[in-house]
Amino acid sequence: MNYKIMKYVFPILFVAFVIGCSDLNDDLTDPGHLNIHKDGIASTDSPNFHAAKLAESNWDIESCQQCHASDYSGGTVEVSCNGCHSNPGGPESCNTCHGSFGDVTRIAPPTDLHNNVATTYKGVGAHSSHIYDIDIAAPLSCYQCHPNQTVPGQSYISSHADGLPAEVSIPGYNSAAATCSNTACHGNFTYAKSGSANPWGFTTESIAGNNATPLWTKVDGTQAACGTCHGLPPTGHIAADLNLCVDCHGDVVDESGNIIAPLLHADGNIQLTSENVLSNTACNHCHSNATTQPFEALGGVTDRNSSRVGLHNEHLFENSKGSEINCESCHIVPATYKDAGHFDSTYGSEVVFTDQQNISLAASSYETEIYKCNNTYCHGNFEYSKADSQYPWAYSGSTITGNSVDLTWLQAGDEQVACGTCHGLAPIGHIEADITECKDCHDTVVNEIGEIINAEKHINGMINVFGN
Repeated sequence: MNYKIMKYVFPILFVAFVIGCSDLNDDLTDPGHLNIHKDGIASTDSPNFHAAKLAESNWDIESCQQCHASDYSGGTVEVSCNGCHSNPGGPESCNTCHGSFGDVTRIAPPTDLHNNVATTYKGVGAHSSHIYDIDIAAPLSCYQCHPNQTVPGQSYISSHADGLPAEVSIPGYNSAAATCSNTACHGNFTYAKSGSANPWGFTTESIAGNNATPLWTKVDGTQAACGTCHGLPPTGHIAADLNLCVDCHGDVVDESGNIIAPLLHADGNIQLTSENVLSNTACNHCHSNATTQPFEALGGVTDRNSSRVGLHNEHLFENSKGSEINCESCHIVPATYKDAGHFDSTYGSEVVFTDQQNISLAASSYETEIYKCNNTYCHGNFEYSKADSQYPWAYSGSTITGNSVDLTWLQAGDEQVACGTCHGLAPIGHIEADITECKDCHDTVVNEIGEIINAEKHINGMINVFGN
């Protein structure tokens, strides 16, 4: 075929080819997008919801990346997962599978992997009580109870999502019973006296917790109540009421025993307030002494209705009716806080009456359970013999005696110390005399209306008469 013929044939063949291709294109159908998901994949109410499908695949979230891209931004299907999964990490955010889906700061249950929110479910349990709602100790982190399953070369989510139950790294956790045991935070601790700088605080060779075994799914506050993880006080500790903890552990608790510094509680350390017992040995660092008023008992208690306060103020600071009363009158006062008997296993301060100059208190006693003083000289347990007196004419009997009144430590008011209560007016065995006549013989003690004008000469173990 020569050139001239090709010149006319080629255009005809090209037109025919184009027309033929156009006819074939008109017969093709639109293939649309390839969809491997069933209807309802994005509906939370559907059994085909993608969370349920992920659970069926043991949370194989990496399979999603095949179509939605490694960062879940759309990929080949051009559908981004990050619109709903807007938290950092997108679908790989912790609270995609557990925790609050709407709050990136709450990544632990509730909600658990099966959408449970009740604490009676093992997957929920006491997570919030340990991580978010704890106010008596430092919040726990995930890795304190669960192992860090990071695998080199893999993302954390793919290396730890290996099915239920979740691994618990605490040796004392019983998965079947959902209980924890042998945990320091619930009382598995022992402190040896031999290694302590404060051995006076021990009644045995060690101070120990209760080593409680709490149930993980019981979240009513009773398993973390004060006194459950360790006694009040702990076993082996010197006796102390709850409101006394503040005296040595004031950085941790207040006078009511409330935890004021959670980070210092259940932290594995004995927290003593600035080592106060060792660094400040003054009596009134813990309780009042004879010069500190008003009287404060251990824990800063000043309420006179407390047995530890009672009538201390009236005896030490407001005594206008008798000679001086000091701490030694009723207690053995140690030279130092470390003296034997000062810190001991008996709760409360022992009452031990001590003779004061001319006053004998040998027959006196104190009933701790009912807060009652018996047979005290200062409240009328005295007897003076006529046979031994320089002034026998003042006697109507062989002796002059007081009323020996037994008084309660908690009763306020003047009715227990009003003139005539500790001894009669006049005393039993004394010649008759009106109160206005007392001054005729006891002129250095009382005035013409019977008021005490010199307390040091009243209730001092002596009979002060005629200017003495």
